[in-house]
Amino acid sequence: MTAAERWLALVDAWFDKADGDLRAARACAAQQDVPASVVGFHLQQAVEKTRKGLLVLHGHEPPRLHQLDRLADLLVQAGGVSPFTLDLSAELQPFAVEDRYPVLFPPAADREELARHAVPVAAGLVAARGALTRRRTAG
Repeated sequence: MTAAERWLALVDAWFDKADGDLRAARACAAQQDVPASVVGFHLQQAVEKTRKGLLVLHGHEPPRLHQLDRLADLLVQAGGVSPFTLDLSAELQPFAVEDRYPVLFPPAADREELARHAVPVAAGLVAARGALTRRRTAG
C-alpha cells in the first residue's frame, strides 16, 4: 500500500467511525428507554468524526478536541468546507462533553428533534464521502 493509499484509507476510517455513530444515533432514537442525550452524543460524534476525516483529506492531522466550531474553523483554514451548518453544530455541541456528566437539573433534550438531526448529519457524511471519492478518482 502506498503512502497515498494509506492516507485515503485513514480518511475512509474516520468516515466509517462517523457512520457507526450515525447508525447508533438512529438505533437509539428508535428506543424510548434510551435517554435522548445518548442520541445527541452519537450525532455530535458523527459530525466531529466527519470533520476530522475531512481535515485528514485536506492534509492535516486532526486535533484531539471535541469543539465542533473549532473543527469547522480548522477545516476552512485547511481549504475545506464543512457539510454541516453552524446551527446544527451549536445544537449538538453540548452533547460532546457537558451532557455526559450528571447535573441536578439537566436541560431538556427532545428525542424527536434530535432524531430529525440525523437527516442533515447523514447528508453531510454523504457529501464528505463524495469529496473522498472525487479525490480518489482525481489521482
